[in-house]
Amino acid sequence: MCNKFLEYLRTTHQVIHTKRKLHTNTIASYWSAFLGTLHAAHRDRKIKENPCPYLERAETIPTDKVGLSAEELIRLAETQCEVPILRTAFLFSCLTGLRKSDIKQFSWEMIQPEADGALYITPRMKKTSLIIHNPIGDEL
Repeated sequence: MCNKFLEYLRTTHQVIHTKRKLHTNTIASYWSAFLGTLHAAHRDRKIKENPCPYLERAETIPTDKVGLSAEELIRLAETQCEVPILRTAFLFSCLTGLRKSDIKQFSWEMIQPEADGALYITPRMKKTSLIIHNPIGDEL
């Protein structure tokens, strides 16, 4: 039954672009969430056996994530915005690598001096719970 759901994902069409099938990585993402649900159901004793080890795997295609260039960031910084704090927060995110959820939790205590004399932002990432050490550049 579970593998039939994977086959459904491979053959179904997108909601908005009804003539296109789901992208390979979308299928893999949905399948991963489904497997996580099965795993949690087994852990919480909602199902007796965990079927995950016996199920097919959904393939993924490597993607090339492209960020903004320095020129694009400068142009963005010089562009007027009806909500200035929005532009400031976005630029802060670009320059620090922090996600929106991490910026919302940001406090001055997260700025720490290191032995080399440089200042670092050291938040605990909300998504991964890892503590990161991002240097603060002169741009900030």
